Amino acid sequence: MNKMFFIFIISYLILYSGMHLYFYLGFRHIVPSGYPWIASGYPVFAAFMIAAPVLSRYFERTGLFYLQKIFAVTGYIWMGILFLTISGMFFLDVIRFVLFLLSKLRPGMMPFTVSGRSRFLISMVFALIISVYGYYEAGNITTGRIVFRSSLLPEDRDIFRIVQISDVHLGVMSGASRLARITRSIKTLSPDIIVSTGDLVDGQMGKINGVSELMKELEPDSGKYAVTGNHEFYTGIGHAVEFTERAGFTVIRNSFVEPCSFISIAGVDDPAGKMLKANGEAMVKETDILRSMPEETLRILLKHQPVIQDGSADLFELQLSGHIHGGQIFPFHLFTRLAYKIRPGLSRADRDSWIYVSRGTGTWGPPVRFLSAPEVTVIDIVRCSGNIKFGHLPRGRDMLDEKGR
Repeated sequence: MNKMFFIFIISYLILYSGMHLYFYLGFRHIVPSGYPWIASGYPVFAAFMIAAPVLSRYFERTGLFYLQKIFAVTGYIWMGILFLTISGMFFLDVIRFVLFLLSKLRPGMMPFTVSGRSRFLISMVFALIISVYGYYEAGNITTGRIVFRSSLLPEDRDIFRIVQISDVHLGVMSGASRLARITRSIKTLSPDIIVSTGDLVDGQMGKINGVSELMKELEPDSGKYAVTGNHEFYTGIGHAVEFTERAGFTVIRNSFVEPCSFISIAGVDDPAGKMLKANGEAMVKETDILRSMPEETLRILLKHQPVIQDGSADLFELQLSGHIHGGQIFPFHLFTRLAYKIRPGLSRADRDSWIYVSRGTGTWGPPVRFLSAPEVTVIDIVRCSGNIKFGHLPRGRDMLDEKGR
């Protein structure tokens, strides 16, 4: 077994078991006194739910797709409810603790009290309501828009439009219906280029191969380009690349392409390939790839994880990334901010370069989003006069005058 995979499994088991234990500390308060078997049966239930995502992958590899779907749907829906429930319990515990401390500082102040039963029921009801709402939020694909200006666009082009998708996670939890919505959304935007910044697929390749035709309908003039995410390697890089190419994408792996005279696009493999020893491509330094790109073009870097490598920021104008899903389910964004310094949305990478981190177009695990709607991102590059290679137009200034200033 690969060392990194072993570490991942052990970390998953420890963390997820701890979450179930914390849940049980609340659940035990609602168990009727005459039914002790309910509490004693909880470890069996918890063990099943902890094992469900792992068993889902196992059944996928053995071709038992019906069982895979049962275990995946059950396990991942429960994962979302569990996370929201213990988040509510923890929130109430923090309030209770803070008010307890204040009551000690002010003896006359009544401490905040809530029974263990009420604490659990409030959190559970909250989790169920948010899960239902979050299911519909996950299906409501929004459109984000950022505008840049550049003097490199030819005189016959007033605007050049790039559309970014990321983290679609096509698989057992997200299939043809979601991809159809994404495709319809992109068609209305009339892009010149479409890019996918990783995790287009997420397992069960035998069941989703047919849906590649949906994306093949999208034929922008300057092409479609994709890079690998960590889930392409988890799925099996060969099958994932084959699917992506059937969908009409050119997969850029540690190299660059020039789709038109004024734009060059570089793409790098996700580090998961190296960690899993599944990367069959030559590992080329990111900075070497960027230095080989024509300087007289707008240099765009497609990179799944929102990390700016040392020495890279002054070698591109725009980096497009994804991976963190904007946290997907609030308050999970607090954990993604600890792991990655760059927040979702547009940030400055260097004095003359930018990075945009997508919230993602699909979902991973629970088919739920909360306070982090999925997005298709539009990057409009408008022609301007002067000597501006690439500059961001702040919100409210995305309409240029007739001279392009």
